[in-house]
Amino acid sequence: MSSDSNSVLDAIATRRSTRQFANAPVSQTDLQTVLQAGAHAPSAGNRQPWRFFLVQNHTVRNSVSAAMLHALEAQQLETSHELTKAEASSVYHSARAIEQAPVLVLVYSPLRSSQSGGSYALSDLQSSGACMQNMALAAHSLGISSLWICDVTYVAQRINELVDVRNHQLVAAMALGYTSPDADGYVAPRRSLTNSILGSRQRGRLA
Repeated sequence: MSSDSNSVLDAIATRRSTRQFANAPVSQTDLQTVLQAGAHAPSAGNRQPWRFFLVQNHTVRNSVSAAMLHALEAQQLETSHELTKAEASSVYHSARAIEQAPVLVLVYSPLRSSQSGGSYALSDLQSSGACMQNMALAAHSLGISSLWICDVTYVAQRINELVDVRNHQLVAAMALGYTSPDADGYVAPRRSLTNSILGSRQRGRLA
């Protein structure tokens, strides 16, 4: 990606996920900045569905991690399909990252009945995704590492019990902190843009 010294494009191009965090706190000022960036995301109908639960207590973070690892080992994850090896590995490494990160942001969306907006469920999830992306980019701009974690949804009921959140759907979580100096530095490859474009229409004809 060519950024031409554009700070937003620079952040997009250089942001990376980390699963190995250093034992260093994130300041409350920086955390508030990251959350505020998330709250500035676009949302369908301006419903702003995101709700944040902050887990900064080491014991609670360990409990979330332990719940994921126990459910994985006991094959009691909240999913209708049997996890592939890659999916199981993702759950394991996400749980370990949660143990290390000084901050875990649980991102929720209010549950809506079919009579009061259930049809908005998909667009609310998309809006929450925009919120997550804003947080990841804001964190990166502040020198803070992040990991966007969807694996928490496999144990959503247990996590809700741990943090006592009700009437909300757990959408995802974001671990925040600073990359450990022992991290392997792996950078996931990106497919070329050409391979991501199915086609285009120009002058009424499919290119």
